[in-house]
Amino acid sequence: MKNIIYDFDGTLTRSSYPIYPIMKEALKRGGFNTSSLLNGLNIIGNKIKKSNHDPYERYYDMLIKFMEKAGIPVNNETLSFGATDVNFNHGVDSFFERFSDFNHFVVTSGLETFVKNTRIANYFDEIKGTNIRYVDDCLKAEIIKDSDKPSYIEMLTKGDISKTIYIGDGATDIPAFEYVHKNGGVSIYVGDKNLTNKKIIDAAFEPDYRKGSSLCNYIKSLKK
Repeated sequence: MKNIIYDFDGTLTRSSYPIYPIMKEALKRGGFNTSSLLNGLNIIGNKIKKSNHDPYERYYDMLIKFMEKAGIPVNNETLSFGATDVNFNHGVDSFFERFSDFNHFVVTSGLETFVKNTRIANYFDEIKGTNIRYVDDCLKAEIIKDSDKPSYIEMLTKGDISKTIYIGDGATDIPAFEYVHKNGGVSIYVGDKNLTNKKIIDAAFEPDYRKGSSLCNYIKSLKK
């Protein structure tokens, strides 16, 4: 194996759903007090689940609207707010130096600019994620959806899937798990939910990247 491709939220971080600090700031400026902030975020999540829209499309539409309503400019600088303070899973900060003989990539539905401003960004050969840009004078999210991940994996690895490991944390990673597994690579699920479909997942571990962990020992065994 020579490539490792990661999802981001939940796979490398403690939170499986991207609630960005700038969203919290926008909600505060919009009138939510500290005690009602979490409730407000839960309301957003429930609206997304009940919506007929694509969940990512709905999420980013709401992020843009909250920021605009709060008078916060929507740009890479503001969208990256708080990126340096991300809480990563155990061992992530030292993992990449211990596995420096691999190529490391991120493919996420999360914000590309946010990931690129985290303290681990320099360890990745390339980061692919959602971008928010002006299209015909309107802000629009160019989203990497779950179903888009296989094409990005193929592009980043130049089709060398048989030497690729994909690590993800949930059902949103199923298209990537399936694509990598069926093309001779290795799909690794990290998390505490029951997502161990042996047809597409080769191994499952706790998201523990510390030296000597079961996950790290397994990846080490795949070195060729």
